[in-house]
Amino acid sequence: MNLTHHSLLRQTFRLFDSVAIRTHPHIRYLAIVTLVLCLLPNILQMMGIDFGIAPPSFDKSILKQQDLIEITNTLHGLLSGSFVHTILEWSAFCTGVLTAILAFVHFALNRDIATPIMGLSLFYAGCMDAFHTLAADRLISGVAPPETLIPFTWAICRLFSALILIMGGSLFLIPKRLYPQHKLRFLALTSAFAAVFAYATIYICVQLRTLPQTMFPTSPITRPWDVAPLILFVFVGLFIFPRFYQHCPNLFAQSLIISTIPQVAAQLHMSFGSSQLFDSDFNIAHFLKILAYLIPFIGLCLMYIQIHQEKENTVHKLIEAENVIQSEKMSSLGHLVAGVAHEINNPVNFIYGNLAHAENYIDEIQEIVNLYQHHYPKPPPTIQQKIDEIELDFLLEDFSHLARSMRVGTERIQNIVLALRNFSRLDEAEVKLADIHEGIDSTLLILASQLKSKPERSEIEIVQKYGDIPFIECYPNKLNQVFMNILSNAIDALAEKCTQQPNFQPQICIFTQFDRDRCTIQIQDNGSGIPEKIRSRIFDPFFTTKPVGQGTGLGLSISYQIITETHKGQLICHSNSDSGTEFKIIIPQSLSHPPKNYSQKNREYLLSRTSKS
Repeated sequence: MNLTHHSLLRQTFRLFDSVAIRTHPHIRYLAIVTLVLCLLPNILQMMGIDFGIAPPSFDKSILKQQDLIEITNTLHGLLSGSFVHTILEWSAFCTGVLTAILAFVHFALNRDIATPIMGLSLFYAGCMDAFHTLAADRLISGVAPPETLIPFTWAICRLFSALILIMGGSLFLIPKRLYPQHKLRFLALTSAFAAVFAYATIYICVQLRTLPQTMFPTSPITRPWDVAPLILFVFVGLFIFPRFYQHCPNLFAQSLIISTIPQVAAQLHMSFGSSQLFDSDFNIAHFLKILAYLIPFIGLCLMYIQIHQEKENTVHKLIEAENVIQSEKMSSLGHLVAGVAHEINNPVNFIYGNLAHAENYIDEIQEIVNLYQHHYPKPPPTIQQKIDEIELDFLLEDFSHLARSMRVGTERIQNIVLALRNFSRLDEAEVKLADIHEGIDSTLLILASQLKSKPERSEIEIVQKYGDIPFIECYPNKLNQVFMNILSNAIDALAEKCTQQPNFQPQICIFTQFDRDRCTIQIQDNGSGIPEKIRSRIFDPFFTTKPVGQGTGLGLSISYQIITETHKGQLICHSNSDSGTEFKIIIPQSLSHPPKNYSQKNREYLLSRTSKS
């Protein structure tokens, strides 16, 4: 017979599917470990292991002796069961407190009221366990005798635990239209109600003079009062918590469902096994109660880990999206530059190429005019009048200057187009041998309009001290993007300081050097620097000190990724209030592991260089 056709097993699988226990690996492992830990004490009991603590025989004559050490040892032996019971109970209480604290932290971060409500339920259940412990240790004196008060308080605290969990979970089974509008106020009222309910229960228990009998050692059901909490915990695990999970489908809700397994197991040991205080089933039940408090705590920890991982993945995806957007922007700029360069270069080259002929023509015309003036020094009056009107001597002299100015202008246009093409690097998306200085100069040319003087500040002085640097294997397009980000931030920082100090002279210094197969680029401004408290966060994604709408906080983060990951280098920031901010870029001359999109030309270059070395 196939076991999966068994109705009970089918219901179990259906329950696991409804709460997604089988689909989430961490929760699945937690459920398996919990089942093993609940079954392990039974297996060990069958093997003859007794977890009970039997008090040693007590001889009253020992009290007449004068040996205090022996008396103390005897008393410790008599109280060993109570000591173990106290440790187990307070461990459960402390775990419940930690779970409640973590649940309120979650509420402060996410404003999710469901988690702290259930955390409060576990906390007040732990408070009732603490009350039971205090009564067992005689720290709370009740009217009833201790031998009847202790078993009764255990049954009451277990009944209270089941009821408080039912109440907490049932709050989220009501229709959504009845949900509270003020979550914090509702949370405070719920907490106060649970506190009053718990205190009233404790007060009634300690004030009762006669308590009902709760233990029947010779009966098959040794503790009948524990049957009611057993049924309630089964109800919580099969009905309340699964519906709570449907309302709040998270790892904490799943862990609450799993926590009912040790709750039920503990009640089974007490209802049908424990016949006296501190026996084997009694201690196993208290251990399982600790496990029942610990599982929701683990669920909250897993939820925090999951939230952190989701946040990391989201940030990573956003950075990748920003990289794609930047790449698309650079690609679009490259296409635009290529089109503009094509349209501009033809007429500019036409003008530039004809300027040489125009200069030759004017020189020849000037020679003819000079010859005429030499052989015909006295022209007719009409010609002389025209010469005076047009100022022929000035015209001939100034035309050569005009031609030279036109040549300088066309060369300037050609340099600007070349700089734009070098900056965009449309044809160099993969690793290339590139001139670092060319990339820096192209970036400065792009930013030339921002460097000029403005009404609110003077012109930003650029100091360039370039070392002797060979061609570097790099992604030129991406390196230019890094230069653009760092220089743009420096310009913004200097502009801000100029508004604070009107006579301030802004300056950006760029130094380069090459040493031991490594290229270093230092970009330094003389601004006010970056405060120490935020200096360690400048490379974090989305961190920015600019006003809302003026920065995404991804520029330096992407730059850091380009330098450290793409180029296997370092991006270091030094800053203080006296000398300003310095960014140091250190990249190797060659990439040790070229990517798959290396062009054949670059591969041949690397192979030839490797063979020579």
